[in-house]
Amino acid sequence: MQNLYNALAHSIRDNGFKQVEEQNPAKHLAQELYDAIPVIYAGQDAFHPVASRWRAQINENAKTLAHEHVVPEMNHNEILGWRHPAQLMKKFHVIYLLDKGYHEQTCKRFKVMEGILKPKVKGITKVSARGEGLLARMFTTINFGDYVSVYLAYLNQQDPTPIPAIDQLKTAMIEEKVVQIPTS
Repeated sequence: MQNLYNALAHSIRDNGFKQVEEQNPAKHLAQELYDAIPVIYAGQDAFHPVASRWRAQINENAKTLAHEHVVPEMNHNEILGWRHPAQLMKKFHVIYLLDKGYHEQTCKRFKVMEGILKPKVKGITKVSARGEGLLARMFTTINFGDYVSVYLAYLNQQDPTPIPAIDQLKTAMIEEKVVQIPTS
């Protein structure tokens, strides 16, 4: 448990609001994701829910469309979709959530994917899980993604806390009527 606590304390110190932008990896990644569509890839098993958390936090906090998938499943079909529409591909920024516990074939897949995707997308960022033990690596990666989503919200000039589209959807479901979802 101490390993988890120490890892999270370091993550908060490195990515927290008080850390200056030049030395803050989460602020830097948020800048990279500004005006882009994040696509998050993780290895299957333990890091699949971490990738899902990143997507959900970017959706909810930054009010930004994001996508996530797992490797190797992504290699069986989604990899073919990285061709069209060609003009849209440069709007995507790929994020690899990497962990030392991945199978060697999964690690190799990430390297091969980079060669395929790099010429097509805005950018690729590799986020390596940190900490001793699986839980520490998972939670520090979640913590990092949460910070990224909040910093991206501010770049998008969005308050990360209100969820008007979800509130409207819930109200409409109760009232059983169709509503226009706000765009801002």
